[in-house]
Order: sequence, then structure tokens, then C-alpha cells
Amino acid sequence: MLDIENTGEVMMCSELPKNEFLYKLLVQNVFDYAIYFLSPDGVVTSWNAGAEKAKGYTEKEIIGKNFSIFYSEKDQKRGLPQKALETAHTKGKFEGDGWRFRKDGSKLRAYVVIDPIYNDKKEIIGYAKITKDITREYKAKIIADEQSRNFRLMAEGIKDYIMYMIDRNGKILNWNSGAQRAKGYTTEEVLGKHFSIFFTEDDCQSGLPYRALATALAKGKFEHEGFRIRRNGTSFWSQTTIDPVYDEKSQHIGFATITKNLTEQKKNQDATNIIYRNLNLALEHMSQGLCLFDKNECMVICNDRFTQLLGINQEKFEMGSTFTDFLWLLHTTSNDSISEIAKSVDIQRQKHFEHAEPGKINHEEYVFNGLTINFSNRFLADGGWVSTIEDITEKRKIENEVKILAHHDFLTGLKNRTSYQKKIDEIFGADNNSLLFVDVDLFKEINDQFGHPAGDNILREVGKKKIRKTFPKKKQFIE
Repeated sequence: MLDIENTGEVMMCSELPKNEFLYKLLVQNVFDYAIYFLSPDGVVTSWNAGAEKAKGYTEKEIIGKNFSIFYSEKDQKRGLPQKALETAHTKGKFEGDGWRFRKDGSKLRAYVVIDPIYNDKKEIIGYAKITKDITREYKAKIIADEQSRNFRLMAEGIKDYIMYMIDRNGKILNWNSGAQRAKGYTTEEVLGKHFSIFFTEDDCQSGLPYRALATALAKGKFEHEGFRIRRNGTSFWSQTTIDPVYDEKSQHIGFATITKNLTEQKKNQDATNIIYRNLNLALEHMSQGLCLFDKNECMVICNDRFTQLLGINQEKFEMGSTFTDFLWLLHTTSNDSISEIAKSVDIQRQKHFEHAEPGKINHEEYVFNGLTINFSNRFLADGGWVSTIEDITEKRKIENEVKILAHHDFLTGLKNRTSYQKKIDEIFGADNNSLLFVDVDLFKEINDQFGHPAGDNILREVGKKKIRKTFPKKKQFIE
């Protein structure tokens, strides 16, 4: 009997059905397959509903015609119909696919199986032919093949990225030109090898290649930066991404690996990190506080000295904090109300930006927590500015002491000759050279008998007394 399977094959079985009516009924009611019989020379002798549906001919129209009518003129000239029958006769089966034509001239992609039929005397009496319309599947396959080809060409043509697939156990399945260029292996040399050959010895001993696949499978992705080894033993710094790959049935079939050579970027980053570390060291060892704000008034750089001198909580003044945030932090240490702080902050902002000219440096002095702080703001061309602050408390203290010593006697604290002369000049004019002399009785004897320290003590005590001389004409006096 004929056994019709989903593959479209027709096979002769050892036993024909006893009820030929049922057999005919079975064949005639198959709609998805074109089933018909041919004479030994290829003439159609029977025709089922599936054949009519697929090729458009009714049974009356096709019976008695040669089945080569379904082939193109070109294929007919090449003798393909007859060759198909000869193959079925000599090899016991013909199987293949190709373009066939319907009655209306449209074409379909047909999957064809032809089996020879013999009588009891082993004489060939014809052929059983079954055809399946696979036009949709064929076109889908063409599209899929084209996509696969495009993906393959794209992957093979990418030279800046190392792209290859590995199976579930980590063995390499394919290899693009970027991989060959970066790692030095040809496709023939690397296919079938475990991808751990690209890892350093330390990474292999730590099990990184195997952990990478496990992570990719468990989390959907594995990403890592590190050294990879070339065929010649040299290494390069890379960024690797591994993604699990699944087929259309959601079965895990392997992993896609993409690696980017970041050697130059690594060198640049290392150089930048060194500069950054050195900059941080320099900033943190400055006696001055320094803070850089960008054109959006956001803090970009700030050393510890800046926040220490101002008594600001460093955790609250982090990168990205605005100038307004900074002013609020300065004022929150006061006992002012929120409205008073807001007013002070607004005034301070206006004052700051009044002199915002590129290249100009503004200096201001403020007292914070008992310290005299000098602010210097240098405005930049891009709209940002650099603020440096310095503790000048000791400097101002020394300046005041020097100023006092310039006009007072070091020992007694009384105003000295310069101070008195200035005062006299103010009262009597620059031409007056009057001086006031005060004598201390027995001062020499005290110095001689008790020493100069005792004399100094006498002078200090005298200096504590206010000596007043009145000048009647001016009605003024000098202390």
C-alpha cells in the first residue's frame, strides 16, 4: 500500500489494500498533497483533489497528458522530467524539489517524490507521484538564508571587534576577520578549540572562562575587562561580552562572544588616572582651599582644605552640588531663620556675579568660626570660576601687632614719639616741635641698685597712669 507521511514521501509497502475502493477514497480526499499516477512514459493516469488544488487542472483536463506540462520550457529541453522517471526506475526513488507551473502560468516550489510501481511479475507498470507545495517554506528559507548570509558577511567583515560563537561547552564554532586580526589565529587553527586559550594563566586557574559561561547562562550576560592572550603569547587589554544563544525552540545551543581591543584606551585611562592621582595629591597638600565650579554653577573639584576652613560638612558638599547649595551650607551654621538665610544667600549670589568677568580676580575677606578667610574668585571664559580661600588670621594678627608697635612703646605700651608727634602736628600744625618730657624721680638709683628689670617694672607701672597735659589755647590734651 501507499504510505503517506508528513514529509511528502510515498513508499511502496509489501502489502496492497484489499479494498481498492477505500484506497481510492483515501487518495482522492487528500487535499494537502498532489497525488497522481503516471504511465511508464509519464502520462497522467489518475488525479486527486490535492493535485487539482495545487496545480489548477481538473481531472478531465489533465488525464492523458504528459506530466512534463508542469515543468518550465527550459527544464523540458534539458530533459528533467524523463531524467526524474529514469532515476526512480534505476534507483527505486526520485526525490527533490524545484519550480513547477500551474495551469494559470504561476509557479510553485514543489517537493516531489516519485516511486516506481511493479506488477506481480516485477514488471514496471507506472509511477506513483506525490507533490507538496513548499512555496511558502522555500521563500522563508531563502529569506532566512539571505539573513544568515548577511549576518555572516557582516560578522566576518567587522575588523574592530572580535566576534565568534562557542558551543555550550566553550568550543569555538566560527571566527570572524576581527578575531583573526586581533588574536592571530586563522579559522582553521582555532575551530574546535576551547575559548579558554585566550585567557591568562591566572584567569584559567581561577576558573574564569567556565564561570563566565555559567554567569552568562544564569544572568543572560557576562561582561568583563582584562588581559587576553594572542597566538604569539603577547597580551592585550579587552572588554568581553558573552551572551547565551537559543534556537527557535528556545533550546540553549551556545554563546555569542564579542571582544573589543581596549589597549590604547587602557593606556590613556591609566595615564589619566596617574594625572588624576597626582592632581588629588597636589590638591590635598595645598595650604589653600580650592574649588572649581563649571558654567552651570556645579562643583567639579573641591579639596578637603576648602571645606575644613569653612567648616562645611564635606559629605553634603559633593561633586555636582550647586553654588546655591554651597551658600546655604555656609549660612546654616548661623542662628538665622530660613527666610533670613534665603535673603542672605540671594544677596551673596548677586554680589558674586556682579563682577563675573573672564580673567578677572575678585578678593573678599570674611570671618568664619573665628578665622579670617580671604576669598579669591577667578572667572573663566566658559562661564565657570575657580575659588581659592586662605586662612589669613595669623597674617592679620601680625599686621595689627606691627601697626601697634609702630606707634607704641614696646615696654610700657604708651604711645611713642612718632605717635605723639603725629598728634601734636594734628593739633598745632606741622611747624610746632613741642615735646612733653616726664621725669621719674630716683629712676637711675633704682636701675643701679635693683637692676634694669626693676626699672622696666617701674616704667610699666608709670605707663599705666594717665598723664594729661592741658593746652589752654587749644583746649585739647594729649594722653
